[in-house]
Amino acid sequence: MKILEHLSKTWSGIDYPFLIHNGKDLKFSQIESHNPVDLSLINQGDVVAIIGDFNPSSILTLLRLIDLAVVVVPLTIETTNEHEYFFESALVDVVIKNGEVSRRRHNRNHDFIDVLRDKNHD
Repeated sequence: MKILEHLSKTWSGIDYPFLIHNGKDLKFSQIESHNPVDLSLINQGDVVAIIGDFNPSSILTLLRLIDLAVVVVPLTIETTNEHEYFFESALVDVVIKNGEVSRRRHNRNHDFIDVLRDKNHD
């Protein structure tokens, strides 16, 4: 069972907070109800940088990325000046920022990332 499906079943009808965001309670139903980001450009095994916060849209996108069996590189807006370094270091294939998905090109491999891809973790 995928994590999003599992959480949906587990939190169905529950009215207490799943997370706290900006000092306010955030229920799982509020996360689920957000418009999802189009992840059609993303493939299993991609290294995906998601730039965001603990807001409903970012949490929903993170859960969907986990279900897609990608390698996730979570980043915040506060580290913007270092993003390019992180992208290069992690061999990021895809960047998600403000709901926009963009692919990056590189011609490098890393043994650890290749092992994760070979194991098809999903």
